[in-house]
Amino acid sequence: MHSASGPAFIGAQIRRRRLAAGLSLGGLADRVHYSKGYLSKIENGSKRPGPDLVRLCDAALGAGGELRRLAESDAAPGVVEASGDSRPVSGPEMNLDGGPGPVLGRREVLAIGGSLPLLAAAGPDRLATVAADDSIPTGFTAMLTELRKLGQNQPPGLLLPILDIQVQTLLALAKAARSDDRGALLMLTSRFAEYTGWMAQESGDDRAMVRWTDLAVSCAGAAGDRELAAYAHIRHANAALYRDDAVSTVTLATRAEEETPAGGPSSIRVRALAGQRQAQGLALLGRYDDCRRALDRADDLFDRAVGVSTPLGPTTVANPSDLVLGWCLHDLGRSHEAVPVLERHLARVPQHARRARARVKGRLALAAAGAGDPDTACTLAHQVLEDAVYVDSATVRHDLRHLGRALNRWRTRPEVQAVSPRLAQALRTSAP
Repeated sequence: MHSASGPAFIGAQIRRRRLAAGLSLGGLADRVHYSKGYLSKIENGSKRPGPDLVRLCDAALGAGGELRRLAESDAAPGVVEASGDSRPVSGPEMNLDGGPGPVLGRREVLAIGGSLPLLAAAGPDRLATVAADDSIPTGFTAMLTELRKLGQNQPPGLLLPILDIQVQTLLALAKAARSDDRGALLMLTSRFAEYTGWMAQESGDDRAMVRWTDLAVSCAGAAGDRELAAYAHIRHANAALYRDDAVSTVTLATRAEEETPAGGPSSIRVRALAGQRQAQGLALLGRYDDCRRALDRADDLFDRAVGVSTPLGPTTVANPSDLVLGWCLHDLGRSHEAVPVLERHLARVPQHARRARARVKGRLALAAAGAGDPDTACTLAHQVLEDAVYVDSATVRHDLRHLGRALNRWRTRPEVQAVSPRLAQALRTSAP
């Protein structure tokens, strides 16, 4: 009798389910694309299965996430809870009038005007005049659009100082603005800060992402918009997803959906994005039916979210439903189904959007490896690595790390041996 822990127990559970499904060891090997000899060592307890193999066996044997739960509880006993770091830190409200009440702290943003001596020297009256200029919102909106385009092809470290200056400038103008002009400037500040948070996450700095996202929430709240506060949960859920923290991903995405205020197409879109993130967390947990229900609900919401002028979330492709579906199918151990779905999404991503294409190709390479096609996975890996040199994406590196482990199954093949040193180098270095 095996104890209810350790590799022998997990291996015995895989063997029990394999026999119940009427599969030979060779039959299971064909489905999960691991060798028969390796699976034999797993079943007899001499080797501990990695998370990728557990995921594939769970799907191949129809375990509904049970094998994953057993493996996770064995690796880290106890109930998994969403960690404190994975939850958004509530952003303080802005007190622009200098009266009593909470204020935006230095930790969330540099002192207004600290690196803007020309603005500071202009005085409040001059700043108020500039803030009232109708061309200011239009100009900054156009600037954010262009910075987003630049961010698709350049490392985040290049954009972060530029974005920092724009946020400080807008904060200085908002502080000096008359009440009629302040709301629009604060909303612009929140959009800049939200995108800065995304670039911080792409640089690998989740703490900075939290600070910038909280600033975005504070500015939007001061302008009377509570929608961004709900969206902030999605941003934090995204960070949890890239930590492979399924429980926090689902918890935060559910919170976002519940806290999104009722409203027009923009609020509906936020709830749709929350549903997609929730589905991704459920896929990590192996809960296929719940995942598909979340995806269906998100698709229905996206159909209703039309006419959004300044959408939150991804803008390269308005509705990333195929990307999310393909991502979920792979994490559910259905990589064969994921490949054509991800290919369909990739065809919709503009050629100039290097960061987005690298991310999709990284997921597609993972799905190809999961489907037992190392040749295609290696071809895609080379393409991702070409883009990674330019965009220096922490999220892409996350997928490359998983891809390196997946390709290790075929480490003696020439195409794997050719790409493996490049993968290792990309994971050791980042753009300046």
